[in-house]
Order: sequence, then structure tokens, then C-alpha cells
Amino acid sequence: ALTKGDRRAATGADLSQFNFDTPYGRNALRQMYSAICESRLFPGVALSAVLTLANASKEYDLDEFIQIMQNCLMSIGVLIDASMVASGVKDKEAGDVSRFLNRILGLSVEKQNLIFNYFCECLHAVIEAAKREGKYNQGVTDIQATSIKIIGEPQEVFTEIRRGTVGTKHVKLLTDRGVSWEMALNRKEQSKGKMDGFYCSKKEQKGIRLYLLAIQKESSTHLFTITRPNTGISPFEEEKSNLLNKYICIPSKDAEAGWKVQYERTLDRCIHGIGCKRSKTCRVGCRTTEIHLLCGGIIPLLSLLETTVARRANSLEL
Repeated sequence: ALTKGDRRAATGADLSQFNFDTPYGRNALRQMYSAICESRLFPGVALSAVLTLANASKEYDLDEFIQIMQNCLMSIGVLIDASMVASGVKDKEAGDVSRFLNRILGLSVEKQNLIFNYFCECLHAVIEAAKREGKYNQGVTDIQATSIKIIGEPQEVFTEIRRGTVGTKHVKLLTDRGVSWEMALNRKEQSKGKMDGFYCSKKEQKGIRLYLLAIQKESSTHLFTITRPNTGISPFEEEKSNLLNKYICIPSKDAEAGWKVQYERTLDRCIHGIGCKRSKTCRVGCRTTEIHLLCGGIIPLLSLLETTVARRANSLEL
């Protein structure tokens, strides 16, 4: 709710622009839990910085702060009682950032601020350590899709302000992240897990049921890789309990028709269907997406591009 714009979060900062569920976020959460259970401060984190960011009601010393953090872990169900502190947090809980962010909403406001800002400082320390080691990924990403097509011919742009001999071109791509029934069935047939298979949602959404393929992660008893007809392979793993709470496993022959319908109807419209109030602009669950790239001589234009984007941030809803 802190980061996903949950409708129940009526007040507080909008953190939807931040993604904490990353390899760095999960690593930071594991190390933070470990530090709390071992009654020590996370390396590279200053207690004074955490207290300042959290606008704490008093200047807690380290022992008081650690005690509050341990109480928070017990309150959110990560630790059942004080006797479990020495044994640490269970592996399935340790890296679950989404669960952590949602559960701390049940804490008092001051405790929310303390543990959330402690987590943020831990994350900052993890990222800084990765930078020092030359291992930090600064955001260069691959375009993930089942198919990628170039729309039209690349167009040369910024010709009047070209700096250097290399031109800059605008390339328009059409990406399709959908997974056809044939691809999904092939993936299912290659899997070996007892619970691997097609699943159908227990409840209808706007009169329809949703389908997915769940494949148990190797070396794990409770995590699954999820593939959907419209959005492909999810970057986030699904907990077994969450999967079984919302979906029921069905035979492949019973999933075929529903999978194909979900695949076809989301080609160029959102998952909500024709009845969506924002159907003209809503892209939630849509298979295809247009991506615009600037290629070629980019570095000389970066300062100009940053200034232009900043000036038009409101109109572009950035």
C-alpha cells in the first residue's frame, strides 16, 4: 500500500514512483532483519539519520531502537515472540519486500516511520556498497517481450542542433509480451513440479475468470514463476499460499479456451475489458505497448533532453 497507491492509504506520501522490490531491496531487507535479530545496527547506517528522517519523538539510543525494531518484527508477524529473535527470520519471509511494506501499515505511525526509514537507509547502504564494488546496475534494462517489431522507418531528429558527427534517430517499437496457448502448453510440458500447471481464478472479475501458468521454482517449496496469457512471465515470484488463495489448479484441456480468450482480447485493450471507464487510456494488462527510443548521438543531447522533460513534466504526467 505504501508503494502501489492502495485505495486504503488515504494519507501519506505517494511512493508509487519507487520500486523497492528489486534485488537490492530484497538484499537490504534480509540484512536489516538479520541486524535486528542480532541486536546490531546495519553497517553503513547512522542511527541519527534514521531518527531524523522518521521525525522521531525522542532521541532513542541504540538499545532502545533495536528493541523497538524487534517489537515491530513481532507485531508484523515476522517473529512470533522474543524467543525467536536469536534464530532469525524464516527464509520465505526474509526477502519479501511487498509483504513487509503492507504489514507495517498495521503499526503505529511512529513505528511505521522508524522501520520504513531504517529500511530505506539499509537500501541506500547496500546500493552504495555495490557502487564501490563496481557491481551496481544503474538502470540499463533490456526490453522484455515475446516479440518486438519496428514500426516504420527510423526518423532522424534534432538535425538543427546536432552536436558532433553522429546523428540522433527516433525509433518506434511495438512490443508484444503475450504468451500464446501453444507456447504456454510447451512450457507446461517441460515442467516437472507436482503443483505445476494451469490455474483459474476462483472469483470472476467483471464477469470473467483469469488464467495463468504456475511453475514451481527450482530449489524452493513455496515460490512459483507465473506466466499469464497477456503479460507473459512475471518478474515477481508468487507465494504458494497466495496462489492457492486466489486460484485453483485445472486440467490443461479446461484452461485452453479461457487462455486463448484472455490472450486475444488483450491484444490492444486493457484487462478490464470493454466496460473499463478509462478504456481509451488504460493499458493495465494490455499485451502490446509502443516504445519510443532515441538512438545514436544521445550523450551530447542529455542536458537538453533533461531540461526539456523537466519543463514539460506536468503535461507529460511524469
